[in-house]
Amino acid sequence: MIKVYFDGYCSLCLHSVQFIKKYGKAGHFQMISQQSKEGQAFMQSKIVINSGDDSLWIQSQGNTLNKSSAAFEIARHFRKPYRWIRIFAFLPNRITDWLYDLIANNRYGLFGKVVHD
Repeated sequence: MIKVYFDGYCSLCLHSVQFIKKYGKAGHFQMISQQSKEGQAFMQSKIVINSGDDSLWIQSQGNTLNKSSAAFEIARHFRKPYRWIRIFAFLPNRITDWLYDLIANNRYGLFGKVVHD
């Protein structure tokens, strides 16, 4: 089981959650909003506080990954043909994380923000 911690206010993130649910292998993912009680506890953990909380995080088989590493691990569990996304995993993390950060830092402006009551 892969725990996926995502920004529940981000429209792009919410669409990504729907994509994961649709094309990910059934039963492989537990989706957790960072704003939920469990998500807040995780986001306040030492791992996240020292690394920033503006990204996707996953916990899988005792490992904690974020940014592009998390996205590539998620893609590994997609059904065909969507696993092709992993082909970019050969690039150095500094490049894929730079691209990830570029999108993440502008996600509200580019894709919008969901307001919860």
